[in-house]
Amino acid sequence: MVSAFLGKLFCSILNQRLLEYVTTNHILHKSQIGFIPNNRTTDHVFTLRTLIDKYLHNPNGKIYACFVDFRKAFDSVWHNGLLNKLLQINLGGSFYNLIKSLYSKSSCSIKIDQYQTRPFQYTRGVRQGCILSPLLFNLYINDLPFSFENILSDPFVLPNGTKLNALLYADDFIILSCSKTGLQNCLNTLATYCNTWMLSVNPKKTKMMVFQKRAKKCSEQTFYIGNQAIDVVPD
Repeated sequence: MVSAFLGKLFCSILNQRLLEYVTTNHILHKSQIGFIPNNRTTDHVFTLRTLIDKYLHNPNGKIYACFVDFRKAFDSVWHNGLLNKLLQINLGGSFYNLIKSLYSKSSCSIKIDQYQTRPFQYTRGVRQGCILSPLLFNLYINDLPFSFENILSDPFVLPNGTKLNALLYADDFIILSCSKTGLQNCLNTLATYCNTWMLSVNPKKTKMMVFQKRAKKCSEQTFYIGNQAIDVVPD
């Protein structure tokens, strides 16, 4: 009990220092607000409502949105990839070595009825129940919204001048675009990203929605993530 308590306390201290580091250095993408102090899911709801009020005022205005569901997102984090991304944000030294030690020595076992396997090491997934896990997941996926800024994504422009093509709250993810082409370009980037970083999208739970002032048949729109067609549902 004592060792478990000390372990949680130690990870809590690491999490606070990591949060201070990424906040001070403005590392997280502006669309990332999951598990960040003073941010709530309703903030993204308000942002989406603002976009609808602004862009649908024009009869021809449209908002192309893809609500992405990652399959077992937290359990899919590739440990070596995570460590590589920590180095990319210049997180090195003793702090990096501590995170590396936590994940290089992680082990688990499987219990079936009354039987339990011997512990074995695993190389994917952030630690369940660890206070560090949400922030580490944020950092793991942080370069995805940045990648949309390097393609023709047709982002929206907020009243303060901020360009926006994604909203993220941990593994809850919405891709946004002013055009069908821009949205499809983002979906192509998403497919490549998932293949590179061992993530996968659940096509059954991932849905497209086209917000527009005049209702039209959704079947006229077709979008793909890789070779998988994504269902378009009414707004």
